[in-house]
Amino acid sequence: MNFDPQNPLYFSLIALALLLDGQVDAAVEAAREGHERNPLGAWNALVYAVAASGNNRIMDATAFRKMVNRIDLPPSHFLDFPFLDQGMAEELAARAKIAGVGA
Repeated sequence: MNFDPQNPLYFSLIALALLLDGQVDAAVEAAREGHERNPLGAWNALVYAVAASGNNRIMDATAFRKMVNRIDLPPSHFLDFPFLDQGMAEELAARAKIAGVGA
């Protein structure tokens, strides 16, 4: 399998890594890019919501609210991932809830 850096999933993974490293602005940009390349994908929307969580300028936008309402993955989705530090998964799930995912 070839690795395609233009793949929206690539952007989502980079966004999560940046977010967990504390680089929130860069995470938001990577997550937005992934979502724009795959606007109907629930995973990319979830990652964008998590990255943008707490950014009221983004979260208050009508388009963002509509996107969040379409996400069919629960915030707990991150808890199924094999993080060595379970706190990271819990942080991502909490950020998803703040963004309104699953509300």
